Order: sequence, then C-alpha cells, then structure tokens
Amino acid sequence: YSSQCYQDILSFCMRMYLIKEVFKQEKPFVILDDIFVNLDDENLEKIKPILIEFSKEFQIIYICCNSRCSM
Repeated sequence: YSSQCYQDILSFCMRMYLIKEVFKQEKPFVILDDIFVNLDDENLEKIKPILIEFSKEFQIIYICCNSRCSM
C-alpha cells in the first residue's frame, strides 16, 4: 500500500528488469510515455540516474508533456 509515486517507481523498475531478462541478445528500443507523471521533484531526481544507466544499454524514447522531466 504505497503512494502512486512509489507504485510507479516500482513498476518502472520491474519493467526494466523484465526487459533486461527477456532481451539478453537483442537490444530493443524502449518507449516511455510520461511514466513519471506522478513523481514529485525529489523522486524524479532519484529516478533520473537509473534511467540514464539503463540508457547505456538500451535506446530510450522518453515522451513527456512536462519540462521538469527533461534529462
């Protein structure tokens, strides 16, 4: 029973783990469509390094309708 913010973070991490496990040889591109909309500024800053690290291995297309989400 977490806030929507922490549920979103957990869901994101689970999806990234699943992608890494399923695609051991191929490296697909990943489309993220405003998945951090429920994060406050503090949590958004915490998730950015994770996303940047993941982008070293996979191409990421990140769609966002908010300027605070820019990487």
